[in-house]
Amino acid sequence: MNELTLSLHDILEKQNSGLSIGSCRAGEPLNIIINLAGETKIQFIDDLGEPLSGNPLNIGVTFGGGEEELLATDTEGILTLTSDTNAGPVTLKIPEETVDQLRSLVAPLWSDEQHCKKRDESLVKKDAGTAAVCLNERLSALEIRIPETSSYRISIQPYSLATRMFGMYFDKNRCFMLPSAIRSLKNIVTLYNEHRESILLIVGHTDATGEADYNSTLSLERAAAVKAYLTDDVDAWLEWYGTDKKSSKRWGDQEDSAMIDALLAEAGTSEGGSKITRFQKWNNERLDTAGSTEEQLAVDGSMGPHTRRALIKRYMEQDGTTLPDDIVPVIYGCGEFFPLDAEETAETPKQDGEKKTDRRVELFFFDKKLGIHPAPQGELSTADSTCYPAWRKQADEVDFSTESKNALHVFCRMSEQTAVPQGTPYRITLGTIIRTGIIDNSEGKIIETGLELSDKTELLVEWGKA
Repeated sequence: MNELTLSLHDILEKQNSGLSIGSCRAGEPLNIIINLAGETKIQFIDDLGEPLSGNPLNIGVTFGGGEEELLATDTEGILTLTSDTNAGPVTLKIPEETVDQLRSLVAPLWSDEQHCKKRDESLVKKDAGTAAVCLNERLSALEIRIPETSSYRISIQPYSLATRMFGMYFDKNRCFMLPSAIRSLKNIVTLYNEHRESILLIVGHTDATGEADYNSTLSLERAAAVKAYLTDDVDAWLEWYGTDKKSSKRWGDQEDSAMIDALLAEAGTSEGGSKITRFQKWNNERLDTAGSTEEQLAVDGSMGPHTRRALIKRYMEQDGTTLPDDIVPVIYGCGEFFPLDAEETAETPKQDGEKKTDRRVELFFFDKKLGIHPAPQGELSTADSTCYPAWRKQADEVDFSTESKNALHVFCRMSEQTAVPQGTPYRITLGTIIRTGIIDNSEGKIIETGLELSDKTELLVEWGKA
């Protein structure tokens, strides 16, 4: 897979009015540089245009090259500045204490569902006289050129980041994360680094097969399985092998085989006995190479408790990271209530409501100090809940989906009606590029991204044993 470099867009975008963007590290104050002439009034407003009134907001102000002084807004959130025409630029700094004060002002508003509903029609838009500033730890330097004796508004708006992962990540009725999901999660370390001190909301979904109550529970189970993966919680996954689980949901040989196939394919191991034996040998060699003190496995070809624990542990290590302690995971289930729109996926649902791309999870990063907004009531969504649509609407989106538009999709078939079996190894050759893996689904579908294709491309796809 190609390395993914995520460019999370700055708090503000460039405007024709002369607004330009600088940058600063998380936790630094917001800098506003004004070419001041005459009197300028700057008002802080919420996302719907209402003044952030009440206690004054302390703002650091530097005129020209002088020393910074602390000025306060009035009760309507207005900061009034005056200066001679040749006074030079004025720099405003919103210190972290004031950012926290802004959080306390907007938090009750953004937790109110009725307030969030009004955003569809009343959300403040940036224009020549208004800046829209998203409230989070990644504040950017803002340069504003304001005409003489003019006014300016700064709208404080919600911010979150959503990563969308859909497309054959779960089998029907199950919460086991297929290898295709793991490939996407390998890029998540970038988001961890960009969103420290966050709440990570993990939202599970299902297709429309089955009863709504069953699907709601299943969606929460999928969210919990992803949480366990991200936190390297091996015990949470081992519970799914228990006899107390419904047979339709219980994990077993199918999940073991999928994990072994994925690990051995990545390691390039194809010989040396049964799958389990090859995994046991590979696991022990890996521990030797790393100088690990972890107990080695008996090479007996048996999927005993020690082998299964090691298998899950190695599978969870594929993303190369674990959720940092300063990011708090929260799970939520949307059931079948929020299917993907037709323009988001080319898949047409079957008559029974089956739609594989709706078996998905989404990750939302929220500012920890603000919390999830609007806040959900419980862990399960209802059909008429406005929380999930609000999260989607306000979030920047980064697509980790294996169904991305630039992905190569290959369907391998034994005949017109018969797909190549799940678990079959494959190799794709494009010039000097070779990709190998295991078909991890019942449709014989291979998905590879990062391959530059053209109408003159010669592509060789092979599957099965050499």
